[in-house]
Amino acid sequence: MTASYANILNIVSKTALVFMLVFAVPAVVLRMTPSKPPELSDFGFRYNEAECLKTGVNPHRVYSMETEHPDYVSFHVFAEEDADSYDMSKKVVCAYTPWGYTFMLPFTLLPVATAFWFWSALTAAFLVFAFLWARNRAFARTGDKKSAWFLAWFAFAFYALAFSRQLYYQNYAALHLAAALGVIWCLGREDSDKNHNGMKRVLLQTGAGFCWALLMIKPQIGLLAAIPLLIARKWIAVFSAVVFCVAGTIPPMLMSGETFFNLATQFVDNGADHYRGSILLPDLLVNNLGLGGLSARVKMAVSMSLGAAACALLSWRVRKCPDWTVKTLPWLALAPAWTYSWNHDTLVWTIPALVFALDAFDGRKAVPRIRFHGFLLFVFAGWMMSATTFAVYMKRGLEILQRHNSAVAGRLDAVWAQFMGADLSLQISKILLFAVFVMFAVWLWKHADAACKPRADFANNTNIPQT
Repeated sequence: MTASYANILNIVSKTALVFMLVFAVPAVVLRMTPSKPPELSDFGFRYNEAECLKTGVNPHRVYSMETEHPDYVSFHVFAEEDADSYDMSKKVVCAYTPWGYTFMLPFTLLPVATAFWFWSALTAAFLVFAFLWARNRAFARTGDKKSAWFLAWFAFAFYALAFSRQLYYQNYAALHLAAALGVIWCLGREDSDKNHNGMKRVLLQTGAGFCWALLMIKPQIGLLAAIPLLIARKWIAVFSAVVFCVAGTIPPMLMSGETFFNLATQFVDNGADHYRGSILLPDLLVNNLGLGGLSARVKMAVSMSLGAAACALLSWRVRKCPDWTVKTLPWLALAPAWTYSWNHDTLVWTIPALVFALDAFDGRKAVPRIRFHGFLLFVFAGWMMSATTFAVYMKRGLEILQRHNSAVAGRLDAVWAQFMGADLSLQISKILLFAVFVMFAVWLWKHADAACKPRADFANNTNIPQT
């Protein structure tokens, strides 16, 4: 690696670390304040849904306001109020997959505060595990400990807001990142040793299937994984994931008295309810094409079709690669982009971001300029997305402040208006990310074979193996 590229790597990585801390530290501090109880977190909502199910009522019925519950209320009602002044007279619920309710049921054996901090500890463990994986893979590719740390920090800080929201809301994002790495590890171990006996192969594929079932708690994140698994003919992994999801649907079915079909398909309506344009098909682009009048369900179907097709093409391109990290890149890159997603869902981009960074800084004497500049665009897109999304939240905060102190809010709103129109900027950043995904697809298509091969480390030692 040339000195100029090494210097840029250090600058980008250190800036990424500062950027991540700027978002992460306030999230941790705010979460620990008494005004932010565990009940008003994503984990708290998931806990409430499992508790609601235990009363014999399907949480989706409460969320869609088809059923009125004496103790639980739809998130729609909560969202219309000032979260800081919500009186907590009723517990808030959203809607998830039935196997997601089953996953959360054991946590309801503990008081909500205890369960929240236990989940926070698990989240920390998932993030540490993912960071160590990133560092070890970077070291195996570069042979330089310092650069490996920098690259790992960058991978986590590419979309810093996702990391921040995970720490604040305590959602499933860290679990999904760890589960994606679990799929990679299990299938990589199975493929790496052709001498495995039949039982060991079954166990490894079953482990991959279990990890995939955890990802399917949010189908928009996990569903595309079917494509690389089916192309690789991992039938046991696919079958076991289906079995885990079906088995996870049985307890909610028995508790609520609803049919399997109703429980297993309600998340489709939930997705259409949340859809506001995807990264792959931003509303600004759709509206400018004169298609803004289409229903959310139709636009989501179009976006999902584009995403599934792109994932299939790219997965087929890398099908012969022995490295499952590369095989999962199309799925993980598109998972938060092909349909609706929240900011924290993009935490799985840690894996593609690391691979992309390792390709830009691969230890060779020279790196093609187009690839290096593409990497810098990748960095800029992620950081712009964090900044503009933060601006959207700031705007919402000003709207809440407007109700309490209009004079102060008016002055701050004037400053914010000069800074950026957050809604428009967010749409523009989505289009920029879409351009990055096109570039990423071209890079993966053209360099799939090279991405699977070990590269020379910083000391020109060509014998460092991949992890």
